[in-house]
Amino acid sequence: QHEAAIDYLNDFLNKHPYCEVAWHQVGKQYAIMGGVIAGALAGAMTSFIAVGDKLEKMSRQTGISVEALDNLNFVAELSGTNLDGIATAVRGLNINLISAQEGSTRYVKAFEDLGFAVDDVVKMDAEERVFSLLEALAQVDDQTEQTSLAMQVFGTRMGMQLLPVIDGGVEAFREMNAEAKDNQRFTTESAQMSALLQDEIFRLKTQMQLVTFEIAKAFAPAMV
Repeated sequence: QHEAAIDYLNDFLNKHPYCEVAWHQVGKQYAIMGGVIAGALAGAMTSFIAVGDKLEKMSRQTGISVEALDNLNFVAELSGTNLDGIATAVRGLNINLISAQEGSTRYVKAFEDLGFAVDDVVKMDAEERVFSLLEALAQVDDQTEQTSLAMQVFGTRMGMQLLPVIDGGVEAFREMNAEAKDNQRFTTESAQMSALLQDEIFRLKTQMQLVTFEIAKAFAPAMV
């Protein structure tokens, strides 16, 4: 039965050459990684791929450049929030902007209180829109009013979570953004590279999973 199982697997790999390549490549890659890439370097590579992939996909979803999202992520992490929170805030902003375009007086007034006509906000690209509104919020001195406007512009939950980002005022926000630019971690090119690597890892894992399932299928009768 074991010989039959091995023959079955050989036949499967012959019919699926990509799986055979994946099988051998995984062995090679793990040998290389085990010998050369270890500890912090391996962790850094994993983080690079994961964060870059997230930035690239988020950039396509929000229309904000990878570089700007990386800066926002830096500022957000300094302030106690994160990239996912920023993405949620952008979605909330887009929803509330649509409501303002449709004539909701509540949202129209919120944008006007920050010094923007709704039509002007609509004409901005996504990146300019977010940074301009955050700077405007940072200039609101009354904390109660600032909280209310943040919630109306970015959404109830995320408006609250964004407050630490602008807590120090507009100059502090600009300084953090400048610091983020000095410590730029990702560009559009590097994020696209991360996304490609993440996709290839997914494909490789899928092929390896297919191989292991076929191994289980081949040897299952011998184990009954």
